[in-house]
Amino acid sequence: MSTPAAAPRLSVIVPAYQAAGSVARCLQALLAQCRPGVEVILADDGSTDGTAALVARRFPGVRLLRLPHAGSAAARAAAIGVARAPRLAFLDADCVPCAGWMQAVLAHADRPAVYMGRVVPPADWRSRAVALLQFGPYLGSAPRALDSFALLNLSGPAALFRRHPIPLVRHGHDRIWSWRLAASGVPIRFEPAQAVVHAPVLTPAALLARQVSYARRFLALRRLEPGLPGARLAMLPGAGTGLLTVGRLARDLVRLCRLRAELGIRWYGLPGYALVLAAARWLEAVVQLGAVLEQPLLAPRLRPAPQPAAPGAGTSGRGSRRRSR
Repeated sequence: MSTPAAAPRLSVIVPAYQAAGSVARCLQALLAQCRPGVEVILADDGSTDGTAALVARRFPGVRLLRLPHAGSAAARAAAIGVARAPRLAFLDADCVPCAGWMQAVLAHADRPAVYMGRVVPPADWRSRAVALLQFGPYLGSAPRALDSFALLNLSGPAALFRRHPIPLVRHGHDRIWSWRLAASGVPIRFEPAQAVVHAPVLTPAALLARQVSYARRFLALRRLEPGLPGARLAMLPGAGTGLLTVGRLARDLVRLCRLRAELGIRWYGLPGYALVLAAARWLEAVVQLGAVLEQPLLAPRLRPAPQPAAPGAGTSGRGSRRRSR
């Protein structure tokens, strides 16, 4: 009689959608650090570019979940449901874990806190600008407490993630999830040794579209979750948008000066980066102001992910209607 395999210590969850061009680099770097007691789960979110086939062919040791397309939140939730380890870690398919990532994750395996890892941008100016705009709190090399996290590089107790389920919304679920965990008293720590290289492929047009999308989601998230920071100001046309924009830009510039050396930015490059950050925040302000004044623009931007119907739900509904007649 065969004995059941021992449960792993750590489950690493990698959601992927249309990631055939990046997932191999992620999994190669991850599996090179794996040790006994670690399982890797790739949740394919209905990709049509051959992502699942590539993983099945080149990485037979990875546990592959083939899912219908319902968004990254649903893919992560499905992987959480089948993960067997008491500790979970999340990676995005376009992230490459740095040397020592696995060791840093396992070092906190018995602690109740959630650990957000460091984001290391490549050396080109677009990646640095995106990192400063979207992942600013997760740059740098000093351990500290945080009030939010992003799911591209996170680890924590599986029981905690199941007790506070991931919000099943199309976009921004990590922001809502982190706010809910922080509001419930869960400590969120920044761990610089848990580092990944995040290398999005961004043309200038894609960078512009990303900032417009980010501005719309900012407001949509704060309508969905009014307790999020800045929610009341975000709903005020004019003054509220202006105050938020000035505050975010001031924070960006302080962070730029503080992290200049770590990001490899020379002093003479600071004005150029400051101009890019100011232009991006100005664009966000314009989009947010227009969205506040014209509510229907945000209606389709943030909607719940589709959830499977309960077995027999349709028949019971028809039966109840007959009985009501």
